[in-house]
Amino acid sequence: MSRKEARDIAFKIVYQNEFEIDDIFTILNNTIQEKNITDEEELKYINFVIKGIKENNSLLQEKIKENLKENWNINRISKLNIAILKIAIFELIFMSDDIPQKVSVNEALEFIDLYGNKKDKSFINGILAKVIIDTKG
Repeated sequence: MSRKEARDIAFKIVYQNEFEIDDIFTILNNTIQEKNITDEEELKYINFVIKGIKENNSLLQEKIKENLKENWNINRISKLNIAILKIAIFELIFMSDDIPQKVSVNEALEFIDLYGNKKDKSFINGILAKVIIDTKG
């Protein structure tokens, strides 16, 4: 399994959790068992991201909110786009030593291509660009 595949699994866990079906750690454990994930590096990445998103959910949501256009509310954003943004913003803030920012942004845009509405690419890209500026400033 590659980092790209591990990111995809982490994204799907975060997305499923947006519907509050189960606790994110229950979803994580079920996914690891169902997909029989055994690669230590990939498990390390998935666990780190899921734990980090759970622990920093308020910060991630705040980063999304503060980078929205005027008169926009986070409730207008699809759950899919929220999950994409959480993964990317988490990587930008907490994993930029290991993952180049450009990679995090490109992977987020690929999630749109795979799962979302291509019209949302500029929206996602715009928010992530603002987050990158914030992290450097």
